[in-house]
Amino acid sequence: MSVCALNDAGSPPGPDGAGGGGAHDLLRMSENDEPLLVEPPVAGNEADTLVGSLERQRRTLAWKCSGLDAPGMRATTAASSMTLGGLLKHLALVEDDMLSHKLFGRPPSPPWDAVDFDADPEWEWRTAAEDTPGQLMALGEEAVARSRANLRRGGPAAVTPS
Repeated sequence: MSVCALNDAGSPPGPDGAGGGGAHDLLRMSENDEPLLVEPPVAGNEADTLVGSLERQRRTLAWKCSGLDAPGMRATTAASSMTLGGLLKHLALVEDDMLSHKLFGRPPSPPWDAVDFDADPEWEWRTAAEDTPGQLMALGEEAVARSRANLRRGGPAAVTPS
């Protein structure tokens, strides 16, 4: 996977590639070298628009969390106890729950399969502080990979009522 530099204002380069460079090499590009912070299709069908929007949100969170150390992942604001690490772990759970378990009926993957969410409904938020940034990023990347694979295998059309 290649890397696309951000300009000094923290923005990705324009469509012609101008404006990039500097010390910010955080915006990853897709395997086919398309910029990751692209908008979903304007005139796509429902499934393409949904997946396009989801992909943009996934990339934005990965970009914002990329390179953070453990204190960065555990930092909170004065108004909330939410952390980026907790958000990463929560969204990994949501990926697996919605796009594997609920949509396709697949059993929960580790670590979710060993958690009693009735007894500890905020487990992912609470335990994220025990994980390293690498573990949290990997958990999210693995959940997204499973979701993408599920959609390729079954696709939204496979679950759309006729």
